[in-house]
Amino acid sequence: MVPGAMTPKLLAIDLDGTLLNSAGRVSDRTAEALQAAHAAGIVLAPATARWYQAAIRPFAALGVDGAAIASAGADVRGAGGSVIEQRFLDGEFTLF
Repeated sequence: MVPGAMTPKLLAIDLDGTLLNSAGRVSDRTAEALQAAHAAGIVLAPATARWYQAAIRPFAALGVDGAAIASAGADVRGAGGSVIEQRFLDGEFTLF
């Protein structure tokens, strides 16, 4: 950490092709970084088009209980799965 730099409060991370490697897994190096961020009090949240339960799996596998921005933003949850906001998706969106 850079002296005098602000510490982020939330780290929202895309999953496919960003957090997850080509095998669909979190690398050991990335897992260590996420666990360190979580231990430092930074809220971790997947930001993805995946539904909530699928979005949190990579974090749960690391023992991290975070927030989630799921279903392309239609399902926003806090730690422990508490619902912050949920909206219905347009029918055409579900066809992608």
